[in-house]
Amino acid sequence: MIIRESVKVGDKEITIETGRIAKQASGSVLVSSGETMVLVTVVGNKEARPGAPFFPLTCDYVEKTYAAGKIPGGFFKREARQRDHEILTCRLIDRPCRPLFPDGYMCETQVIATVISADGSNQSDVLAMVGASAAIHISPIPWAGPIAGVRVARVDGKLIANPTYQEQENSECELIVAASKDAIVMVEGEAKEMSETDLIEAIQFGHQAVQGVLELIEKIREAVGKEKWAYTPHVRDTKIDARVKEAGLAKVIEACNIAEKHPRYGRFSEIKKEVVAELASEFPDLEGDIKGAYEDLRYNTMRGQVLDEKRRVDGRDYKTVRPIAIEVALLPRVHGSTLFTRGETQSIVTATLGTRQDEQKIDGLTAEYYKPFLLHYNFPPYSVGETKFLRGPRPSRDRARNPRGARPDQGASLARRLPLHDPNRLGDHRIERLVVDGNRVWRKLGDDGCGCPHQGPGRRCGNGSHHGGREVRRPDRHPRRRGSSRRHGLQGLRNRQGHHRHPDGHQDRRPEVGDHARSLGAGARRTAAHPREDERGHGDSPPRTFEVRASHRDPQGQTRPDPRDHRDPAAR
Repeated sequence: MIIRESVKVGDKEITIETGRIAKQASGSVLVSSGETMVLVTVVGNKEARPGAPFFPLTCDYVEKTYAAGKIPGGFFKREARQRDHEILTCRLIDRPCRPLFPDGYMCETQVIATVISADGSNQSDVLAMVGASAAIHISPIPWAGPIAGVRVARVDGKLIANPTYQEQENSECELIVAASKDAIVMVEGEAKEMSETDLIEAIQFGHQAVQGVLELIEKIREAVGKEKWAYTPHVRDTKIDARVKEAGLAKVIEACNIAEKHPRYGRFSEIKKEVVAELASEFPDLEGDIKGAYEDLRYNTMRGQVLDEKRRVDGRDYKTVRPIAIEVALLPRVHGSTLFTRGETQSIVTATLGTRQDEQKIDGLTAEYYKPFLLHYNFPPYSVGETKFLRGPRPSRDRARNPRGARPDQGASLARRLPLHDPNRLGDHRIERLVVDGNRVWRKLGDDGCGCPHQGPGRRCGNGSHHGGREVRRPDRHPRRRGSSRRHGLQGLRNRQGHHRHPDGHQDRRPEVGDHARSLGAGARRTAAHPREDERGHGDSPPRTFEVRASHRDPQGQTRPDPRDHRDPAAR
């Protein structure tokens, strides 16, 4: 049976449909607002994996470029890894949904939200949150939902629910509120110095805005919802907790007073082994319950010490901070570096300055834009004394606004404090890589002369611009950079015709001047050329000298002509 119902959220209409697509999933819904549509499915296993130490819930959010009528960039022309915005949206789905599963539930569950249509106006992440809640609620998976999500904006003092991209650009705040019928489940967002009263008002506004969506999800559940699987959480025998406390409490208190991390954790491990060995004969085949009771004892003891005795694990009170040391100029070949140490925590932080050509191009779902500020965070396993696989970097949780409401940028709170277009500003010590505004030069190129021998209408001069009297915006490049723009991480000019690329990767401005063969080699690609001139700019290349290498001598020791030198032999 196909169910399709709609509800108003502010001045927008949200439609939830189920029963037509993905029928073999445990639960599936199609959520739409305007012409933006998100397909959300959930599938769960009925049996838990033996020995699972945690609840294996996976939430995936995928934006398909066909949804916006685009072909993805890159060589393969298909989506690869998720963008930062997609990964962060996965977290928006996970955080409000995960706590509503029963305690001790260990059956593998997967939620997948796929954006299949994007109109460039209505944002899809909150629709994915609503769809995840609806799909889980109508499925047989045990869950204490529903919840619903809404984005709250404030434009000219007026609160707006689920603003469009255009409305969000003028907003004083951006809050994402997830709520149940009676409570706020999650709040995330940012604001431009909102008062506490206004912020509370915005959160309450979001809570009221989702009530209609919650009623709609309940209505769909009553119509097509499947019977929930019976689940009885495991209950540990209280005798085990009492015996573990009797055997290990004094030892745990003693271990909590060890200030250094590794000796303290080592002692905790020894105590666990001792307690398990002591109680194994008394509670056979219940080693897992014994270990669980010990971990609860350790947690409650450490927490009680902090709350009751007002003393931290390393002996500090509430007002004392760990010793802080900062060493600057740690690395000799980087633009800026520091070694920050606080207690047993250390980080090496670097800052790198660049030009506008070093900005990261983001191929977003509805728009392409550039990131002038990059914050990269690395957490290798050796930093906590563990052995694990090196995985790909995770996106920072600190985000910033981007054109058309996209939210994948990193380091938002820091980026807003930095004058990104001031070349004299280095930035904050927490930056790993910072890109500031570079110099751009406006030149009038035409038949009246530009210092290039390729004069004449319709001809292309050596800097990659057609003659014809129009102004061309061209960024200066470093005079010593040679070779492909990709080799130096630079973005080439959009029009890449008429330049010479040679088999060894180097380029020349024109055929008449160069140290390579005049014709393109097989498989060579035409890319924008790098000028070889000095800082004086446009003009003839200065004379070049060539060193005589060992490979340029024949077996008798006689010097052979440098194969790179194509000048007339008489002029050598």
